[in-house]
Amino acid sequence: MEQAESAAKSDVRFEENVAALEAAIPTPLKAAEIDVQIGARWIDPKFYNEFMYETFGTSVGFTQAHYEQELQWNESRPAWFQKKAEKIPKSIAVEYSPATDTYGISCKTKDKNNVASYSTYGTKRKSAYSIMEDLLNQKTTKVYDTVLDEKGKPKPVLNAQETKLAQQKTKKLQEAFSNWIFDKQEQREELVPRYNRLFNCIRPREFDGSNLIFPNMNATIQLRPHQKDAIAHSLFGGNTLLAHAVGAGKTYEMIASAMEKKRLGICTKSLICVPNHLTEQIGSDFMKLYPTAKILVATKKDFTKAKRQELFGKIATGNYNAVIIGHSQLKMIPMSKERQIATL
Repeated sequence: MEQAESAAKSDVRFEENVAALEAAIPTPLKAAEIDVQIGARWIDPKFYNEFMYETFGTSVGFTQAHYEQELQWNESRPAWFQKKAEKIPKSIAVEYSPATDTYGISCKTKDKNNVASYSTYGTKRKSAYSIMEDLLNQKTTKVYDTVLDEKGKPKPVLNAQETKLAQQKTKKLQEAFSNWIFDKQEQREELVPRYNRLFNCIRPREFDGSNLIFPNMNATIQLRPHQKDAIAHSLFGGNTLLAHAVGAGKTYEMIASAMEKKRLGICTKSLICVPNHLTEQIGSDFMKLYPTAKILVATKKDFTKAKRQELFGKIATGNYNAVIIGHSQLKMIPMSKERQIATL
């Protein structure tokens, strides 16, 4: 009784943690948001079998129900008969080997008069079953001709025309599978939760910049919430892509990020590289947002060969809050031999 009560108390202690974890669970994806390709290992082989039979109109072999009935019938036979029967393929079927992580389609050459196999989804040289087997094993479908070499020995030679035709059927087969896999309600109910359980387990970190204060910033300019969040991402999240639409305020985000990193000691000097014709405009925006900032802006004169080394010297020795240069100048800054060796 005491143990039960203590367990209940410990559960209460973690209620807040459980609630926070539940709130952080990614939103489950719907069937329309999931892209499934033939060969995905999380798909049960039975679905590949069903797709194959329904799409190709396979007439050779047994259905799953017939196969299970035959297994039950074999169990009543002598042990030697069962062992021999197990080695004989019963039908055209997709089989998966966990040991080698490969798929195979048994008896795929039996269905010879199937129009869907040799015309709709396949070719005369490469049946739909062979193409699907390649897709299941994530192989590129190719068609080869056998010719004799100088010594009279047979060797395979790629048939480019037949290969191109077979690869067109590959795309058609993939599209058919993508349209089929979530078409039935029972398949969606089984596959969608499985996909979410296996793969939909990552939620990107969300950054909140509402507590940032931005000392020395122009008091007449107020950054919007999404700009503050982007700056917080830049400060605490490492590499950051500012992928806002045009006019959303990316320039001020870059400038404020550079100033805050300098103030917080995250970096000693920020380098802002922009298209050549925008260097002076970015410099103007910088001074508008931070009137007291000390920055170095490359002008058109600095793009000349004679002025380039002087500019690089200023960048290396000056104590600036930020340096703004053009793309072409960045390409001219050499990497030290030591850094090249370390990178390689």
